[in-house]
Amino acid sequence: SYWSTIVNTQTRHTNHRLHIHAVVAAYHYHSEPLQHLQFLAEWKGLKLRQITNYPRSYTEFEAKAKNWLNGRRAPNYGSTLFPDMIKTAEQYARQVATALFDGRAVDLYFNVLMYAYLAALCSERITMNNASKRTPLLLENSLKYCKTPTAKLLQHYAMDHPYPHQFPSHLRQAADFFHSKYETLMNQMYLIKQSSSASASSSSDIPSSSASSSASSAGSATSSSLSAISPISPSKSKDKETENVNAVVNAAVAVMQQQQQQQQQEQDKQRQEKMEADRL
Repeated sequence: SYWSTIVNTQTRHTNHRLHIHAVVAAYHYHSEPLQHLQFLAEWKGLKLRQITNYPRSYTEFEAKAKNWLNGRRAPNYGSTLFPDMIKTAEQYARQVATALFDGRAVDLYFNVLMYAYLAALCSERITMNNASKRTPLLLENSLKYCKTPTAKLLQHYAMDHPYPHQFPSHLRQAADFFHSKYETLMNQMYLIKQSSSASASSSSDIPSSSASSSASSAGSATSSSLSAISPISPSKSKDKETENVNAVVNAAVAVMQQQQQQQQQEQDKQRQEKMEADRL
């Protein structure tokens, strides 16, 4: 499906940028058509009282039925189909994050993937058949009035937006916001990867330096001196690496929280100025 292709492509692209070469299982989206097309089974036909021009032929009747279908598709998909797509992608992103990382890096990587998926969902355009024009994968009317289940899920990932409860006003706004969040969190992931690589290289240097020291003092060193310069155990090296990674994650989270506080202060200031201007 289109959604499976999008999720797998974004996952591979993100891992490539982070130099993650581990093989992860592919995402497969399986949907039950009857679950999302129940409104068709419940359709009782055209309401003639609401039609100005009655259909005079089967062709006209079919055209009016298609218009009704196009009008009902977006709100119904916004209630069932799109939320199901997002929730299954969340489950997949959580599984991949847990398999590749430990500690607080799991949540950070999970958010990176989800912002990549949502940015693509809000910007991708598809072709329904060879004769039709390209249409947005996420229908604009499925976000109508920002109160549909789909809009609520998107708002969950936009809590630091200036007006989260009015988000998104249109698909382009949502795509740009999610892509910006994706790039911001990717920068934090780069810091974690660099710290992890530096810790691994430093821990690998410890045994070789200890061995050279032992060789230089082999003639006169006692057993006690040899034990004093023995290499660090793998468990201690791993603990040290974990501490370094956690320290970087904590620093990245602190920076992000500080940025959010500054944004919130600026938003409060703008609202206050607007209220004073309205009073005048």
